[in-house]
Amino acid sequence: MADLTLAPAQIILKDMQKDLRLSLPHAQVLPNPIDEESLRKNMKIESSPSKIHFISVGRLHPEKGFD
Repeated sequence: MADLTLAPAQIILKDMQKDLRLSLPHAQVLPNPIDEESLRKNMKIESSPSKIHFISVGRLHPEKGFD
């Protein structure tokens, strides 16, 4: 059993408990550090309901699949 379980949202912790049948007595939410509203406001591209845009942050390593 882990000393601490972290997730980016409460719903993810709930899903882990339900789907994986885990007891997570020491679970905490660690929110995403990206300010989504600020990001959207400062975007240089037009946002459209018919287009999907992805932003990904991670190390450039083959296992990440950025290729």
